[in-house]
Amino acid sequence: MAFWESLIFASIMRRKDNFNLYELNTFRLDVVASKIYFPESYEEVREVVEEYPDAFILGGGSNILFATDRLERPVIAPEIMGIEKLYEDEAQVIVSSGAGEAWQALVDFTLDHNWGGLENLSLIPGKVGAAPIQNIGAYGVEFKEVFFGLEAVRIKDGALHTFNKDMCEFDYRYSAFKGSIKGQYIITRVYIKLRKDHQINTSYGGIKMTLNKLGLEKPSFREMADAINYLRRSKLPYPDQIPNAGSFFKNPIVGNKWLEDKKCTYTFVPHYRIDDQQVKIPAAWLLEQAGFKGYRAADAGFYEKHALILVNHGRASGEELWSLAQKARKEVETKFGLLLEPEVNIIEA
Repeated sequence: MAFWESLIFASIMRRKDNFNLYELNTFRLDVVASKIYFPESYEEVREVVEEYPDAFILGGGSNILFATDRLERPVIAPEIMGIEKLYEDEAQVIVSSGAGEAWQALVDFTLDHNWGGLENLSLIPGKVGAAPIQNIGAYGVEFKEVFFGLEAVRIKDGALHTFNKDMCEFDYRYSAFKGSIKGQYIITRVYIKLRKDHQINTSYGGIKMTLNKLGLEKPSFREMADAINYLRRSKLPYPDQIPNAGSFFKNPIVGNKWLEDKKCTYTFVPHYRIDDQQVKIPAAWLLEQAGFKGYRAADAGFYEKHALILVNHGRASGEELWSLAQKARKEVETKFGLLLEPEVNIIEA
């Protein structure tokens, strides 16, 4: 990059040095970034990755545990905004969203237009760009069900690439961006497809009970989202109340033999069937049986109402939170023979 070009780059790109990421991670940890850039367009993303190809990419910070107090490599926090309808016919609607938009802003946009599909995914913290990476999901619905495509900048050369569903390799809380192409792209824009014949999914967890409690026999999309919000608020601590990153571990998938063996010991083993051979076991139940519901070590702890939520009660460090998570992991493995896999990304340097 020529000298005069670097001056233009510096004058346009919003940048901060020795920036505290406290407000940019939902565990509310004091982590200092040596430098951070906030690109607002694909072109700015391309420019900054050309300068710093080893930069750390930060979204909404809702799925990250910093087990360190400083990041020496530069941080890129994309702020590409804008939500709009691209296409609509009698069967479907296609919506485009900048990766820097808050996930709830996209949910609200669809609900305001009375388009169904995202109602069960309401109130999930984070930004739109993180949704395909994590294949976010809640209450029986996964993001891949509405995914249409995305655009992403390839870090090694700044080229803009388009991905369809097959290319993303979606699986349970997984995509190619967490596996085969991890760290190679920065997502800049996401496209979703919502079908006009969409049917509300009320089959998961306590949804039906919540709808009955709220007097909603045939809820609209907005009413369904309100019920999901009510359910989430009643069971899960929102980060603005108690700092956390949501579900800390994935729910393990086991075979029928494991389930039958445990039924000999426990009167009831909660599970959700995947197919004839496999079931999903709630990690929260495993952690509760291992004694971690409400467990606290100084300011690091597990939420008193839901054992799957690792929380920061005040001034816990990232190292303390990660140490407690590993302790819980080891106890569950000893007790059940299952090694819980973190759903949250652990950043140790």
